[in-house]
Amino acid sequence: RTMRDAGGELCWGLSLKLCCNPRHVLKTQDEPIEQTLIEKLGDLKYTYRPDIRDRATLEANFRQHFEALHRVHLTDTESARLLESIVTPDVFATAKHHGTHEQFHSEFKTDLDLERLPSGKFNINDLVMSLAGLAYNVLRLMGQLALLSEDAPVRHSAHIRRCVW
Repeated sequence: RTMRDAGGELCWGLSLKLCCNPRHVLKTQDEPIEQTLIEKLGDLKYTYRPDIRDRATLEANFRQHFEALHRVHLTDTESARLLESIVTPDVFATAKHHGTHEQFHSEFKTDLDLERLPSGKFNINDLVMSLAGLAYNVLRLMGQLALLSEDAPVRHSAHIRRCVW
C-alpha cells in the first residue's frame, strides 16, 4: 500500500502503521480521533504540547515545573521517588490517597478558619498559609504530647460487645 507521511512524501508499507522509513510520521486512521480530542481539550483551556511525545519528556517537563514552582533542585533519585509516590497503577490506592489529602485540607481550612484567604495577593496568602501550617503542626504536636504526659486522661482498652438478637 502507498500512503503519505506528515510531510506529504509517499511511503510504502504493509499496513497503515508500517513504513519502510522509520523517520516518517504516518497519518493513521486514529489521527482524526486524536485531532478531535485535541480540539475539545483546547476548548477546555488545555494547551497542546507537541514537544511532549513520550513518558521521558513528560517526566522531564513535570520535574522542570515542580522545581520551578517549589524553588528546589531535585536529584535523580528524589525525582524518581516523587514520581513513584504520585503515579501508581492502582486506581483504588490513588483514590484513597486523594481522599486522605482532601480530608486533611478540609480539616486544615475549617480548624484554622481559612475557607477564604484574607487577601487577593498571592504572596500574602502564601505567607498566611505557611504560618497557618506552622500553627497547625505546633497545635497537633502539643495535643499529642499532652496525651502522652503523666496527667493525661486514663486510657482503657476497648471492649467489643456484640448484641445477639
